[in-house]
Amino acid sequence: MIYLLAFLPSIAGSILPRSETDPTPAQGIFKLRSKSLDQCLSNDPNSASGLVMTECNQSATRTLDQGGSELIALEGSTRVIEGASHVEGSGTVKLGEADEERPQQRWSYDSKDGRIVFATTIGMLDGSPPLCLGAHEVIPSLDPCGTGGDTGGSPIMQVWPLESVQTEC
Repeated sequence: MIYLLAFLPSIAGSILPRSETDPTPAQGIFKLRSKSLDQCLSNDPNSASGLVMTECNQSATRTLDQGGSELIALEGSTRVIEGASHVEGSGTVKLGEADEERPQQRWSYDSKDGRIVFATTIGMLDGSPPLCLGAHEVIPSLDPCGTGGDTGGSPIMQVWPLESVQTEC
């Protein structure tokens, strides 16, 4: 009986509707700006060997709405596999302006038709529905691995909305 009572809060949380104040996950078409995936790889001494995995610390990945307000922030690390055009990361996800952070499993990006364009889903560990960030395109920048460079310590990747087209995961 005590064992059952311990699970009541999580059961109730899954049954009760979400609050009206809960931030809405950003959906649509986004541009993913890399800080920088290409240079992170080119700075790797092993990059000439073909398929190379490079891991960079990532301070944040941010999704902004058209007004510049933060909708989603990811914190963790990003891993790049050269030649496979595949990027994946792990860490925490923060929704909206609130301080609430929800753990998540990973985010990943894959190339399509030779272009680095991705359909991205973030899987949540707390049982809430996955976030769909829509379609992304990687734009290399001059800041290798987000270490500062010419962008003053910007994170490795930033996600910016391009338009309000709704996409399905």
